Amino acid sequence: MAARMVVPACAAAASWTALWIGPFYAAVLALWTCWVVVALSRCIPTDSLRLCREAAYGERIWLNQLRETKGQQGPMLGLYLTAWTALAVTILGGLLLSLLVTVTGAIVAMITQYALWKQLSAYYSQNKTSHPLYLFWDARKANDNKKSFKGLSDGHTTSDLGRERHRPAVR
Repeated sequence: MAARMVVPACAAAASWTALWIGPFYAAVLALWTCWVVVALSRCIPTDSLRLCREAAYGERIWLNQLRETKGQQGPMLGLYLTAWTALAVTILGGLLLSLLVTVTGAIVAMITQYALWKQLSAYYSQNKTSHPLYLFWDARKANDNKKSFKGLSDGHTTSDLGRERHRPAVR
């Protein structure tokens, strides 16, 4: 989710290569760059910010409920359309070699993306108890390999098992 903030800047940089490789190949490179950034963000496991995590969960819930609530989209559909339009304007500005259009499109895309994250995070907070599946999305993995310091029958603890134990002689 956090990689989406970088997509407009990467697309703008790729589309500005129209000066060297031509507008068609620059457009293809810009779209490919957007796809690579998003694809790589899914492959690299990172512990992201709470806002990004909750926005991703909110997006999943919103997409799951999209079919049922066609008339009740709220501002999220408008924000999605604005973000995608701003990304298209950013790429078009790079292809036309217009700095003003490129920078304006990138700024609008990033601000819209942040506003969308806030809306999706609030949507997740509002709906996370509406379905049992949603409760487990934000659960953290617990480490079940913790050392137990319970004593064994001969007085040693499990943390001593790596060392050689000397048992008392049996008489």
